[in-house]
Amino acid sequence: MLIRTVVTLLFLISPFIKGEIHTQEYYLICMGKYSKSYHKDYKSQSEYCRGLNSCKAEIRRLPSNEAKQLRSDPCNFCFGN
Repeated sequence: MLIRTVVTLLFLISPFIKGEIHTQEYYLICMGKYSKSYHKDYKSQSEYCRGLNSCKAEIRRLPSNEAKQLRSDPCNFCFGN
């Protein structure tokens, strides 16, 4: 029983030991029909990008690949383009 527990624990923590855990990057998008940019996710509503201030529709938090499919341009305020 002890060996099974140790093997299970090693299996669960091995990605951390190898450094293989990648955190998913998220972006925010305004769901308004004229919205075209994706914004950095600062993980706090009090720190939204000022580019989202004019959004009257829902603001969604999406994984980076989905956000980039829905909105083609990075926000000029967030990304400084």
